[in-house]
Amino acid sequence: MAKQTKILGRNDLLTRGKLKTELVDLGDGESVYVREMTGREKNQFEQSCMKQVKKGDKTEFIPTLDDFKAKLAVFTCCDGAGMNLFEANDFQKLSMNISAAKLERIIIIAEKLNKISDADKEDMLKN
Repeated sequence: MAKQTKILGRNDLLTRGKLKTELVDLGDGESVYVREMTGREKNQFEQSCMKQVKKGDKTEFIPTLDDFKAKLAVFTCCDGAGMNLFEANDFQKLSMNISAAKLERIIIIAEKLNKISDADKEDMLKN
């Protein structure tokens, strides 16, 4: 028997749903939760990957992958209740203090949960 599909209405979509979380083993007996981003968080994350550049008297914004991994970790690491561990500007301190191996373990799961592919990263740089 086929599973029935629930058609969501306005109230369903305007009520924050449960975001998927996954416990990530960082090695050495350490773990952290990583979760899906909301639509707003994903927009903020993408905006954080833009760099302001002055060209003469004009200001342009260009895409950059500088600290991409630390920024993604900042937007996706959470506690057991799904609340963010970091503030948006914590990415520099995080990138200077976390090992590359631990950060990579976080990013693998963050990219999976948030459907971020290599093609998506390339598109960010093009647009």
